[in-house]
Amino acid sequence: MTSTDLSTNWLFKAAGELPFHRPQIQTADWLLGNIPGHIHRDLVDNGIIADPFTDRHEIGCAWVDDTDWTYQTEFDFQPSDELPTRALRFEGLDTVCAIFLNDDLIASHDNMFVPLELDVSSKLRTGKNSLRVEFKSAVKTGIERRKKFFEEQSLPWDTVWFDERAFVRKAGYMSGWDWGPRLVSCGIWKPVQLLQYRSRIKSFHVHTEPLANGAFRLRTETIVEGDDQPKVQFASQTYDGDLDIVVESPELWWPNGYGAPTLHEISAILESGHRVNKKIGFRTIELTREPDSQGESFDFVVNEKKIWARGANWIPNDSFPSRITDRDYKRQVETCQELNMNMLRVWGGGLYESDAFYDACDENGILVWQDFPYACSYYPDDDAACASADQEAHYQIERLRDRTSLALWCGNNENLVLWESQWGGKEKSPPLASMANESITKSYPRQYQSSIHKRPTSFQVRRAPRFKPKRQPEQTRANTATSIIGMCGTAAAIGSTTPNQPLASPPNSALQALAHYRNGSRSSPGRANGSSTPRPSAGTTKPENPLKPTTAT
Repeated sequence: MTSTDLSTNWLFKAAGELPFHRPQIQTADWLLGNIPGHIHRDLVDNGIIADPFTDRHEIGCAWVDDTDWTYQTEFDFQPSDELPTRALRFEGLDTVCAIFLNDDLIASHDNMFVPLELDVSSKLRTGKNSLRVEFKSAVKTGIERRKKFFEEQSLPWDTVWFDERAFVRKAGYMSGWDWGPRLVSCGIWKPVQLLQYRSRIKSFHVHTEPLANGAFRLRTETIVEGDDQPKVQFASQTYDGDLDIVVESPELWWPNGYGAPTLHEISAILESGHRVNKKIGFRTIELTREPDSQGESFDFVVNEKKIWARGANWIPNDSFPSRITDRDYKRQVETCQELNMNMLRVWGGGLYESDAFYDACDENGILVWQDFPYACSYYPDDDAACASADQEAHYQIERLRDRTSLALWCGNNENLVLWESQWGGKEKSPPLASMANESITKSYPRQYQSSIHKRPTSFQVRRAPRFKPKRQPEQTRANTATSIIGMCGTAAAIGSTTPNQPLASPPNSALQALAHYRNGSRSSPGRANGSSTPRPSAGTTKPENPLKPTTAT
């Protein structure tokens, strides 16, 4: 397989033409852009806007987010009979856009968190080809979708915590947060490649299963596109096809402060030359929720030892994630390790981080609490939104499931407390959220009050039935109290719900995906909703000096 980088020679301009002859209007023609990048960065580089991080220039450039933008480039293609399949791959598009090859529309895209790959074997021309990406304003698109959804569901226009950002799948913090500016932006934020191949490894999954006496079962699952048969290399040995072996007493992976984060290399290779390399650690991890003197424990147990969780809430490193480098991730995670942290919670208002981040966590013994990127908002649950959530969850779970550092999947950031507390007041909340709260608290007052502070020990990972209180005929279906990752914010958990737990989970495509991958996933049971820095295990004896961990008992 060959990969040709298409990240050079891109030009950009504001989309659209003047509606009539306006000779006094000054417009900029095509300007040089940077890929990976974001429109704000390109406008700064070309002297169109001031740096939005100085003074209050973020307010002065708000017009950028209300504008549609077009990027285009040209590249040369010479076909090879040895590589009959050709695909364009965009690792990241932010966000609502249409893609044109040689002026033909070949795809549209609508999710910042999912790559786009297109088979262009029959569409490429020998010699020069043109490639164009037309971005629609995420702000205007979100407002249009909100209007349509609210009209269909008869929602009051002044409903709070349900603004336009909920209707476009991109990092929430880019719309502004209490710690950062509003720079919604758009752009080709990850690399673009032209792939050519006869065969390639489509997926390479590594399962580790603890056995008795410190042994682990190690097996792989390789999906190949094409005729080649895979080989797997591990511990200086090469296996024909996928392996399924027992590794006796391997050196374990430990969180920072409890031992070495030992990793082992494993690779899948094809005769055609395509190779996928991974580093895996042997370890067990679980989250226990048991009654204790303070109410209920919240204990991470790694290799059968309770871990005193010490860490921080990880927000994106930059308002424009396209300019965060692998070196940035490595340096910052190493700093966390030097500060004696052993856990980072990837916040739900941000994004699924880059491979460089998870590499650094694996290598430095930093456990990862991973939120799905839904935060502080109600979300639509129409068919299009559910399909997008399902696609996103499947891709990201499959991508991250072999990460040794991955300790827990969490459904969102603060959506549960938003729904339960009705932020902004009952009169400004979606009507069904109010009705559901009233019905639950009247029917199950004792159980509901206790459930606010005591979430279920574990959840069934499934698409649960919606809570449907009695309503007037003119009221719409029960979407106004739900979100894709749910007002309940269910974490990646396996098992049954706590007895007498009244609050059913809303439809949850992401959790369906978690259930689908459960057999090979490294996720562990977790609490329902994330809202702050992971707190220490409640049932663990706190060390006298928290920077010098002691063995938990």
